[in-house]
Amino acid sequence: MNFNRNIYLQMKTLEKARKILFEQFSVSKILSGEKVSVPDAVGRVLHEPATAQLSSPNFHAAAMDGIAVKAETTFGISETKPQKLIIGKDAFYVNTGQPLP
Repeated sequence: MNFNRNIYLQMKTLEKARKILFEQFSVSKILSGEKVSVPDAVGRVLHEPATAQLSSPNFHAAAMDGIAVKAETTFGISETKPQKLIIGKDAFYVNTGQPLP
C-alpha cells in the first residue's frame, strides 16, 4: 500500500473558497437575513451569531468533574519540581455545573 500523502493544503482566497462552496451546493449567493420571532425560528439557521444579554448561570461554573486549583498556586510546579496541594485550601473537588471556588 502507498501511504504517501500530501497533508498540506493550499491556502485559498475567501472569494475562491466561496466559489468552490457555492458550486458544490448549487448556491449562487449568500442570502440576506431576516428577523423572526423565536417560535418561528424553529428549524431555521442563524444568519449571524446570537448572544445572551445575561449569562446563565450568572457565575463561573465547572465545565466537568475534577479538581479546581488557583492558577498562581501552581506556578513553578513541574514533574521535576512537584508541590503538594492541600484539599480545601489549595485544591477543591468540583462537579459539573458547580460554582468555582
